[in-house]
Amino acid sequence: MSDKKAKLQVLILFILIALLVNFFQETNLDPKEEKKEIALVVEGETALFSSYLDSNKMAVTSFNMMGSVFTVKLDTDLGSANRLFKQAILKLKDLEKKLSSWKMNSDISNINHLAGMKAVQVDEQTFKILKLSKELYHETKGCFDISIGPVWDLWPFRNPSKELPSKKEILRAKKLVGSEQLILNEKYKSAYLTQSGMKINLGAIGKGYSSQIIGDYFKINGISNGAISAGGDIFLFGKNRGKDWQVKIENPDNDKESIETVYLSNMAIASSGDSKRFIVRNGKKYSHIIDPRTG
Repeated sequence: MSDKKAKLQVLILFILIALLVNFFQETNLDPKEEKKEIALVVEGETALFSSYLDSNKMAVTSFNMMGSVFTVKLDTDLGSANRLFKQAILKLKDLEKKLSSWKMNSDISNINHLAGMKAVQVDEQTFKILKLSKELYHETKGCFDISIGPVWDLWPFRNPSKELPSKKEILRAKKLVGSEQLILNEKYKSAYLTQSGMKINLGAIGKGYSSQIIGDYFKINGISNGAISAGGDIFLFGKNRGKDWQVKIENPDNDKESIETVYLSNMAIASSGDSKRFIVRNGKKYSHIIDPRTG
């Protein structure tokens, strides 16, 4: 009799385990079931990204692009999100080919290389960001200037062993700075820098502009709510489960604290400071943020 009871108890235990396993599979409570590792081949290069559903059931992914980590959150199922994530990466890769001054044959590199020689016909997206940048140059009275390249290159942010620029070097480079010397031709979608040695650098606007491009793509494809973060540049649309998106601004002296919290919807916000990118020489801290008017 005891043997029969023992066998019955084992049988009941197996049935309970089977039911529990089935329950977890049906409800997707195991986080391992939610995560997807995806390899996307772009022009012979493999771009890896992972995606998952967060606690609010929003699809989330992160990937490296344009020298920063992009994090994207969309209010949709994981399958639909992954298809959109792939297309977003392709779009960003295409934009990087046109806008990066590091890419040899990009529109920006071609404009810089032919500065003082001739105008360069560019892609429509490149023309749009150049036009917007020139408008911002006038609106900020020169505080925002994508032609900062010659001055930026003097400073040793990319090469810490390099000497600080002298006042004489800065004054010489400043003569090559000024977006009034960027000539745009709307009819031919061309751009021309009037002096040899001038250089465009889109570091201050490129990631934010690109975030808006893919944000608009998501909206066109039926996504009503989402958030895109690209190294301090954030683009938000719709709501976060019916509420405005919460954005915390980091304390520059303590990255574990925030100094302000803002609530936003259908808006972009960006931050920049000297807590992450800077150099120290003779006890003095130099930020990577340069005033184009002074160098």
